Amino acid sequence: YDRVLFNPKGSIPVDFEGDNRLFVVPIEDVVAIFRRDV
Repeated sequence: YDRVLFNPKGSIPVDFEGDNRLFVVPIEDVVAIFRRDV
């Protein structure tokens, strides 16, 4: 999956079942996105 590095001050964590965790982040707080080449 893609990894996103962001400034955590504006993030809103949303938990799913198991270990999955989604952070809702304003796009201006996103610092970098690391993509794995498929």
